[in-house]
Amino acid sequence: DDGRGVSFYKYIYIRNDDAAPSVVASLNQSQENYFDEGDSGTTIAPVTVTLSGPSSETVAVEYTVGGVLATAGVDYLATTGTVEFAPGQTVASIPVTIYGDTTYEGQEAIQITLTGATNAVVAADDGRGVSFYKYIYIRNDDAASTV
Repeated sequence: DDGRGVSFYKYIYIRNDDAAPSVVASLNQSQENYFDEGDSGTTIAPVTVTLSGPSSETVAVEYTVGGVLATAGVDYLATTGTVEFAPGQTVASIPVTIYGDTTYEGQEAIQITLTGATNAVVAADDGRGVSFYKYIYIRNDDAASTV
């Protein structure tokens, strides 16, 4: 730089004008929305998260797992976390932990909600199966009391 605005270097900036992919929470249609709880221990229910298309950047999606008709700490593990997609990856899963027991119970539901994203946007509920939340159900596999 010679002090008069003449220099031997110049910065060129490249603007990323590609749309961010839309992040969609969904269970694989060939996969059950119901999972057996078992009599003890834990069962992991994988909830599939998809991107509408591949991204050239790493995408991170934050989520929460909460109960609707289930009790945290008894029926399932309430948690928050982040699922990451490597560049080009369009499918990942959220592991939902279900606790087994031998108590006969009514239907229990767990809600998985996408709460935010980096390098993507979270889809709004469009009424056609594309949504930011999803329910899975714990199938009661215990016999009713005969008392």
